[in-house]
Amino acid sequence: MPRDRSGRRLATVLFLDIVGSTSVASELGDARWHGLLSRFRTLVRDRLKAENGREENFTGDGFLATFTQPAHAVRAAEGIVEDVRLLGIEVRVGLHTGEIETIDGHIGGVGVHAGARVMGLAEAGEVLVTGTVKDLVVGAPFRFRDSGVHELRGVPGRWALFALEAVDERPVPGPSHPEEAGVARAAIVSSERASRRRRWPAAIAALIVAVAVATTVVVSSSGKAAPITMIKIDPATGQITQTIADGYYSEHEHETLWTQNGTIWQATPAQVVGRDPVTGAVRIPLDLESEIENGTFGLGSGWTSVPKTDDTSTIEKVDLVSGGVVAQVDVPGPVESMATGDGSLWTVTKGGLLAQVDPAHMQDAKVWQTSATAAGALVPEAGYVWICDCEHGRIVQFDPGTGRERRVLTLPEHGLIVSVVAPTSDTVWVLDPQGSTLTPLDPKTGEQGQPIGLGGNPVQATIAFGSIWIAAGASVYQVDLNTLHQTTIPIPDPAFAGSITADPDSGTIWVANCGCPR
Repeated sequence: MPRDRSGRRLATVLFLDIVGSTSVASELGDARWHGLLSRFRTLVRDRLKAENGREENFTGDGFLATFTQPAHAVRAAEGIVEDVRLLGIEVRVGLHTGEIETIDGHIGGVGVHAGARVMGLAEAGEVLVTGTVKDLVVGAPFRFRDSGVHELRGVPGRWALFALEAVDERPVPGPSHPEEAGVARAAIVSSERASRRRRWPAAIAALIVAVAVATTVVVSSSGKAAPITMIKIDPATGQITQTIADGYYSEHEHETLWTQNGTIWQATPAQVVGRDPVTGAVRIPLDLESEIENGTFGLGSGWTSVPKTDDTSTIEKVDLVSGGVVAQVDVPGPVESMATGDGSLWTVTKGGLLAQVDPAHMQDAKVWQTSATAAGALVPEAGYVWICDCEHGRIVQFDPGTGRERRVLTLPEHGLIVSVVAPTSDTVWVLDPQGSTLTPLDPKTGEQGQPIGLGGNPVQATIAFGSIWIAAGASVYQVDLNTLHQTTIPIPDPAFAGSITADPDSGTIWVANCGCPR
C-alpha cells in the first residue's frame, strides 16, 4: 500500500449506513433492533473480511472501511447491499479513492470527507462511486450508470458520480418492496424467540466469574462416567493431593467450577453443589429448577437471568444457603453472558448491550450500547469491562466511568479472552484452544507477545497464586506470571480436566472431571 512518513496513504474509502434506521428501530423496539444490528454488523464484517477490507470505524448503524484495491471495495459494497436484504433492511454505499491520513489512530482528510458525501447522495440499495473509482476499475467486470455531476459539501470542486449497475454481467437488483422487507424482519424476530431457555447447570457451565472463556461441550462416545469427579492440586508443589469419586459429576460439561463465600461451587447436570474448599466434601446442595438463560456466582450470591419478554430479562439474586430468590431487577435480554467484578453484576446481550447492576440495591440497571456484535464472555476488572467479541477476533475495552469504549483490541486467530491482570490491567491473556497456546496482549498498544505453547486440550483457565492455571484435558498447565515458566501436571487417566478454580483462602486448586474423550 503506498504510504509516506507523514501517515498519509492511498486507499479506497467505503462509507455505508442503514436507510430509514430510525423507523425500523421504532418498529422493532430497542432489544429487537439491537439484535438486528448484531446480525447486520456480522454480515458487513464478514463481507469486509472476504474482500480484504479494513474496518476503520463503526457508527451504530453504519461503517467506514478502507481497501487497498478499489475493485475489492466495489465487490464488498455490492455484496453487503444484497446480504443485508435478508434482514429486511436497505443500505446506501459511497466509494471514493484518494489520499487519507491517520491522526491519533483515526483516518481523516479530504478523501474521507469525499467518501462520506458520496454516500449521502446515494439512494436506498445503491452503490455510488466517484469517477476516480470508476476509472481505476476499468477492465473489471463492473457496469456503471452516469449519475451526473455534483458538489460535495465541504469538498472543493464538482464531482462526476456513477451508480453500480452490474457485477460479473449480473444486474444489481433494486431495493426490496417495503412489505417484503417487513416480512424478512418479522422472520428474524420469530427466529430469535427460539432456544431462549436453558436449565441452570447448562447455563452455569457456560460462564465463569473471574476468568472468561467461550464454552465448548464435548459428549463422550463411551457414555460411561469416569470414577473421579474432583481433583485437588497443591499450588505450592504442583502435586495432586486428593481425588474424589462421590457421584457429583460434571458429565460432558466444561467450566463448571467457581469459588464464592469460602465454598467451591460445582454445576452438575442434576444440581449445583457447594464443596468444602479443603476437603472437597459436599455441604450445600442447591436444587435450582427454574429454567433460565444464564447464571454465575459472585459478590456473595448466585445470579440467574430469566426471560421476561423478547427484549427483557429478569436478574434474580439467589441466596446460597436456601437457594431462594431474594431480589430481582430487569435488564436488556436475552442475556448472553454474566459476570461479577468491581463491585457490580454485569450482563451483556449478543448484540452488545452492556448492563451494570448494583447488587445491594437491585434497582434500575445502567445500560450502554457497545460495538460488540457477537458478544460472548466478559471480564469486569481493573475499572473496565472487557467484552470478548470472539467471533470477529475483537476485545472491546469499555470504561463505565465515561460510558465509552476506551479501545478495541485484535485477538489472535481463534483466541478467547482469559483474564486481565489486576490491578494495573497491564496484560490481557488470550487462550487459543485450537492452537493450544496462551498469548499475552498489551491492552495499551494491542501488541501481541510471544505465544506460550501448551499442548493438550485447553478449555478453561484461572489466575491465582502468581500463576495462570489451565485445565487442558489430560493435563493441567501452570504458567508462572513472572518467569513464564511452564509446569505440566498430569491428570489421572481416564479423567479429563474440563474445569478449574482456585480458593486463595484455603490455598487450593480444584479441577472437575468432565469425562470427555482425550
